[in-house]
This record gives sequence, C-alpha cells and structure tokens, in this order.
Amino acid sequence: NKSKNGEVMVLQKSFESLDNAYQLNSNGEIMMGGSEPVLKNSNTVLFGNYNVSKKTFNFKNEVYKFKTTYSTKFIDSWNEHMGKIGSTNTITDQVTVGLRVQKNVYGNGYTINLHNLTFPTGDPLPVTDSSTGQTVYVPQVNPTVDLFQGPLPFYTLGNHNNMPLVEALGQDNIGMYVEGDNIVINDVNLKNCDFGNMLVNLNTTGTVLETYGNNITIKNSRISNGKNVIRSFSSMEVTIDNCLISNARNFLISLGTNEYVSVDETKTYELYDINGNKTSTTVTDYLEKGAVGDDMLNNYLMGSFESSDSMRTYVSTLHNTFIDSGKDLPYKGSMTVNDTLFYRSGIASIALETMFNGPFLFSSSPSQIGMILQFLSTSDGKPLGELLVQNVGGTSYPVELNINGNTKFYDYKTKDGLDISGLINENISSFAGSLGYDGEITIDHIFPIKNFIYSKSTSKITRDEKTYLNIPIAFYGGGLNLSTVNVNSQNCKENFADTLEIDMLDYFLTPSGAKPGSGLSGLTPAAVKGIVEKAVTVVSGYEPFEFICIKGNGYLYGETPKVSDLIENTKGE
Repeated sequence: NKSKNGEVMVLQKSFESLDNAYQLNSNGEIMMGGSEPVLKNSNTVLFGNYNVSKKTFNFKNEVYKFKTTYSTKFIDSWNEHMGKIGSTNTITDQVTVGLRVQKNVYGNGYTINLHNLTFPTGDPLPVTDSSTGQTVYVPQVNPTVDLFQGPLPFYTLGNHNNMPLVEALGQDNIGMYVEGDNIVINDVNLKNCDFGNMLVNLNTTGTVLETYGNNITIKNSRISNGKNVIRSFSSMEVTIDNCLISNARNFLISLGTNEYVSVDETKTYELYDINGNKTSTTVTDYLEKGAVGDDMLNNYLMGSFESSDSMRTYVSTLHNTFIDSGKDLPYKGSMTVNDTLFYRSGIASIALETMFNGPFLFSSSPSQIGMILQFLSTSDGKPLGELLVQNVGGTSYPVELNINGNTKFYDYKTKDGLDISGLINENISSFAGSLGYDGEITIDHIFPIKNFIYSKSTSKITRDEKTYLNIPIAFYGGGLNLSTVNVNSQNCKENFADTLEIDMLDYFLTPSGAKPGSGLSGLTPAAVKGIVEKAVTVVSGYEPFEFICIKGNGYLYGETPKVSDLIENTKGE
C-alpha cells in the first residue's frame, strides 16, 4: 500500500481471518505456544496485525485511502454548509482500501481474507432477525477502528449521520483496489469476510474487488463475500475469465462510469402546468419554488390530481428534459465475462448502473419535500430544510458488457430472498409516523421493484410450493441508462428471457385527493403515505428499470457451481 508504483505480488501462503488462522480452544480463545499464537497450519498466516493481550486489530496506519472517484457534489456542499454554521457534522469523501494493487498478482490458489478489516472489533454482535428468526452478525461500530462502515452517500434527504429520510449510495470501501492499466490478477481466492452464507451480514463489508484502469484481467480466481463482489467503473477492456463470483448483498458485478452529463439549464422546452396548459421555459424557471413546475410536482407528490394519464404526461415531459442532453454518449467502460460462474446475489448477478436524475436533485422541487425536511435536523440541532443541494444528478456515460463462453448463473431466489434494501438507505416509516401515519411503510412500498418483478415476470418457476426467479442482468433506471449487453454465450442465448421493463410511474400515479396548499398539518394518513413513498421517485427520476431473467425452464435450478469446472477450463494453459 505504501509503494508509489506498485509491486508484483506472488502468494506463498494464505492470509486468513483470526478464526481461520489460529487454533482455538473450546471457549473460542486463541491457543498459545509460548508467547505466540498457534497457527492452524504452516501455509496460513493472519491478515492484519493483532495484539494478543489486548485482543484488538489496528489497520488505521496500514490501509490505503483516496478521495472517491464518484460524484462528490452532495458531500462537498454538505461539508461547506456545516462549516458555515460551525458544525462538525461532516461526511468523509475518503474510500478505505485493504490492498491497493498496481501490478500483477499471482495467487497460487491461496486465500486473502480481509474479514478482520471489515469486522475489526472482534466477534460481531449476533442479532436475531425478527422476520426470519435467523442470527445476523453486525459490526460493533467503533469509528476509531471500524474503517468499513458502508458506502458513501451520493445524495441524502436528511442527515447522513443520523437516520436519513432517503439516501442514494455512492462508492463503497474496497478490499482489493486494482488501479492502473495492463494488470493481471490470476489464481487467487479473495474474500472480504467470513460471513458469506447470510447475505444480510454483508451490508458494511464493502466491495471485494474494484477496478479503475484499462485492460485489467481477473482470471482463474474465486471472488466472494461483500456488499458488491466486483465493481468496475470507468474502466475499459476489463476481462473476467474463468472465475467463480459468489455471495453479494447486492450484485456480484456492478458496472458503471464516474463521468456524466448534467441537465442543460439554458435550453427552452415546452412544458405543462397542472391544468394541461403548455408553457415555453427553461427547466430552472419552471421548477422555481412556487412556479408552475413546482406546483405540478407538489400535486404529483400528494396525489392531488384526477387523471393519471394527464399527470403521466406532465411528469414524463419534464423528465425528458433531464435526459435530453445525455443522449448518444460514447462508452466510457467495457467488460467481457468469459467462462465465469455466478452464485448467490441479493438482487441480480450483474448490474449496469446509471446516475439518478430526478427533479429534486436538480432544483429541490417539489417544495413539499423541503417542508418535510424542516422537521429534521442535523446532530447539532440545525434544521436541514435550508440545505438542499441542487443540480446533483445527470446522465451517466454508458458501458458495454459482453457475455461469452460457458458462463453460467446459479442465482435463483424467492421473493423474500430478493432484498433491495441494500440499494437505498431509508427511514421512511419512522418519519411517516411522526407526521401522523401509523401504517406500515417498507422499502418495498417506496421502491416497489421487487413486487413488480415477481408480479410481471413470466420466468418464474415453482418448486416445493415456493416461487423462484434467476436474474442475471439488471439495468438501473431512474436516470437514462444507455448501457448495452451483448450475449455471445450459447447457453445464455438459449436460456435468457426477454427484457422485463419496470415503470415506477405505474405504481405511483394514484390520486388521493390531498390539497398541496393545506401544508403538512391536517393531511390524511393516505396523503402522508403518498408523500413519503414518492420521495424516492423525485430523487431517482422516472426512467424504467430493466431486468433479464433466466427462462422459466428450471435451467441450473438446485445446482451449485463446481470449482472443478474452472480447473478443467485451465487444462492446456
């Protein structure tokens, strides 16, 4: 990590977690051979420096840190505002990395397990999940030593450090950061933690491997156990060849770009007022507080309209102005996946991401959201309504994905097993309760992707009275997603179903009869529910999300990937 230009790495031992490196007695304590812990075998050592007497790790002086390569507009504006009001409630823009790799790595089949970096305070706290009764492990949050605490925010409605209303996430901390061009990672077993079997345990464990460069190859390797397993942004000609990628809280591979095109603030468009009258104006003037566009979005937010078709026209016409300047963009990222096996994601195997681009990110409209934020404050007691960062969103440059060879997706899950709560942080239900709504509001109400997929997909299969889906590819929506997938693998061609499109407006265009001018006091519970649920869409934008599923033929159902298949592929090399 301290090398300026990087070093070639050849593993001669495995670097493991404390539990896997040392012999433990029946009480779970390390067995000592004199003054030194007893290793389980001679080919394994501990990853990280451990103080046996204090029972603590300290990675603070060993990790590599850099300023996030994703958008920092929100973080910068937040920190500037905190400085103006004399608050220390700032947000870091630094990403923490376990291993910064700038040259080739040959793993010799050995393991690098960063568990004690992602869970450094010792044994994680066991918590019983109320919905499943299963034991979930969460880090003992200690900011001085717990360096992996989840992704940085891309945008937050509320206070990032204190139960945000809604938060869209940016770049996460990273196990192995492959930075540079013409780098090969070969024959390594890389994991961010021990807890691969329970995906909910992976919330704060970060990305296992991230690429940032061109012509990077990851081959003959097993990469596993992270919030996202592989993330590749703004990297051209990345190759994933003959690998097993498994156990992701969100996605096994996440593709996207850091570059984007902002909304054109000067161009004039034909837009609608709430009565259906057209007005020629810039988006900036249209969405000023109290202007016709702000009035239209307040009506959308509160369900104060009679015709869903008319409101769809008004909202869609506005949304088209946000994506207008982002059309026909060149690729800024590309990846080829060859002969690779995908196993167990929380959402989908591969995600092609794009930046959120809703009206609230551009202009803090609809203004009813600002009224809600007046109820919230920073940890210093300062109101948040005045801190509404503008022109944050945009259209991301696209990426190209090629799927080749004998690539297979062993990624079936039930509806309960598909969990999108890792995509967006939210505390909607708590705030709805403070505004008078006592009904249930969950992530599946405010971001109803899961319900749409399972109701609309024709690729479901039923086994043992349970319904399963296998989702190899997900295209982010909200903002415009111009990325493409080229399926050259014969078995994938035969087993991929047609693309399923999920339009969020189909769910939210329901009149409720609330009046925007009445303020928040006296709102009906239905109106409160509608406001907080739609808060996500005015942040994300209105482009559809798209999914490619495995056909409902049961292909690979009940099977698990075999490392022997990867070994077979290397014969003759």
